[in-house]
Amino acid sequence: MPEPDRKAREQAEGWVRQQGMTQARAAMDEARRAGFQSPEAWAGVAAFWSGDSLAPPEAPAVTPPPHLTGIAVAGALALASVRGDAARQPQRLAMFLQSAQDIAAGGPGRLPPEAP
Repeated sequence: MPEPDRKAREQAEGWVRQQGMTQARAAMDEARRAGFQSPEAWAGVAAFWSGDSLAPPEAPAVTPPPHLTGIAVAGALALASVRGDAARQPQRLAMFLQSAQDIAAGGPGRLPPEAP
């Protein structure tokens, strides 16, 4: 995985584990560095868009519309589900949703490696 994507993933995962604007802004910064081209970058965007404000920290708050987070998450899932072998998209999407449910319930949400 390219370094910018890896960093975006790490920041987005960090936000999932410890939500806050500092973590959300770091996730967006890494998504920007990754060029908004990968599932990892869009996970970072989702973290930022779920926060309190879209504005820079020193500016008055601009509350994000509530639907933005879902759009970014859907984009991340769509990109991830077709990475590599796009024929596996239905199975991958089901696994991703199961992982999300596990995280929402307090679990780790880790997925096993895919069989070749």
